[in-house]
Amino acid sequence: MLRSIICILFSILLSLPDVCAQKVALEKYDLHRKEGFVVFDKHGEARIIEALGKLKKRSLSVVCDTMRIEGADAHDYMSVAPYWFDNGEGVWERRDGERNPDVARWEDKKALSRMVSDVSLLALAERLYTQKGNEREAAVAAQRMSEILKTWFVDEGTRMNPNMKYAQFIPGKGREGKVRGSGLIELRGMMDVVESVEMVAGDGRMDERLLSDLRLWFGEMVEWMVNSPQGKRERLAKNNHGTWYAAQILMYSHFCGRADLVAQMQRELKSRLVDQISEDGEQKYEMERTKSLSYCCFNILAYEYCKDALAKEGVDVTQWNEWRRLEAAKDAVRPYAENGGAGWSARQIKPFEEREWRMIDR
Repeated sequence: MLRSIICILFSILLSLPDVCAQKVALEKYDLHRKEGFVVFDKHGEARIIEALGKLKKRSLSVVCDTMRIEGADAHDYMSVAPYWFDNGEGVWERRDGERNPDVARWEDKKALSRMVSDVSLLALAERLYTQKGNEREAAVAAQRMSEILKTWFVDEGTRMNPNMKYAQFIPGKGREGKVRGSGLIELRGMMDVVESVEMVAGDGRMDERLLSDLRLWFGEMVEWMVNSPQGKRERLAKNNHGTWYAAQILMYSHFCGRADLVAQMQRELKSRLVDQISEDGEQKYEMERTKSLSYCCFNILAYEYCKDALAKEGVDVTQWNEWRRLEAAKDAVRPYAENGGAGWSARQIKPFEEREWRMIDR
């Protein structure tokens, strides 16, 4: 009986107007939202159609990576910590803000990024063609998106295991058994995947079996995030890592129907705001970093994803007293972020990219 009620509630949720973020994709194609809906102007339409014409047919799966970590399965996501380097004696040391070029040898992160990008583009195309009344092209876009999703999440030979146990691991002497939660942040693009699925499902173009399989996968991922040593560690992170963890839990839990976790994370989010951001908008943990302006914006972006996820639950975070701190944080960085970082007095060892700011509020 309870299962039937949950299924009915899911159907109702999917019939409601989508509050869709997809911030990375929206920035890429210069699109915005209005009252939750994506707004396609002529410039945005042209960019979407041009990108579709260039979209490659490629097999995107974690099993394609030839790099391996002892103990990991080919279906496990694997990557190396980006700011760690071998000191020449087999011991790896951290250099904050300096990216190790050897990280690029690991293919899973690039494959994940490409999968998210392709799925986001096809979802936007499906919505664009739907609005224009082009049912045929909308159906083609939805079908192409579904094929990518099946490969990454469902098909037994290619699916990714729902864990991030081997993400951002650190090789070298003395690292055996080291539990690191920081790799979970590489999963954040999956929030755009969830919203892409919700968008296309809202238009009635998602196969119910696939939708069920995706909810199951994200439900298993949420369980791993909540109960694994890595997930527990990331949940306690004070800086942007903890914020991105919260954003993901909120988004995935809404998608798979874990209202209990949404409620828990909502309470934690208020406490996190107070701890992370002063009343005048200073982000103390991000200001410690060697790319402080970049990380201040990165943390704000994570809160924006939290806002969008909670909006799906009917929660308006802008009414919280604690949210005033987030608005103050925006005001504190805006003059510098909108001017390429000019005048920023704290450490920023790499040039600031304005797109880091442009994704916010889309």
